[in-house]
Amino acid sequence: MIGSKTQKTRGIGRFPCSVRHGPVFAALRHRAIRCRTVAQTDDSDTNRDYPWPRPGSGTIRVRFESELAMTANDYILVLCTCPSQSDADAIATALLEERLAACVNQLSGIKSLYRWEGRVMQDDEILLLIKTSADLFENLEKAIKTRHPYETPEIIAVPIRAGSAEYLRWIGESTK
Repeated sequence: MIGSKTQKTRGIGRFPCSVRHGPVFAALRHRAIRCRTVAQTDDSDTNRDYPWPRPGSGTIRVRFESELAMTANDYILVLCTCPSQSDADAIATALLEERLAACVNQLSGIKSLYRWEGRVMQDDEILLLIKTSADLFENLEKAIKTRHPYETPEIIAVPIRAGSAEYLRWIGESTK
């Protein structure tokens, strides 16, 4: 158990804190990478010998003690769906050649259901997972829109909160 004292807690399953913080937090807390959780609060006595923040005690910041690196949203994962393999290949190749992306994964066999012009539609699509720097998003978005056959293509950026330090460094070097 993390912290200087062991403490009995009410819990279900193998992780005693799953009731308090949910199973994802519980699993993260007990992983082999050993992480410490720190509560950032105005109340100075909140952290006294308490290995995790009390519910409602403020925001949670997870500090990793492994090869993981925390980022300040320097890198993003962009999701983009394409109607065909040839469109997906063309967009992925262009983004890589223009150094707007470090890596583009293509996931085929995606079935998309969506509402378009008042009707529910269904299409088979290819999902692109694009890893890039956050500061390149505007240029990446323009590059996708000029090559994409859809009138309104899906272009959604998700911040990368943590990742392997080496991999994140590689993304930065590959997109310069």
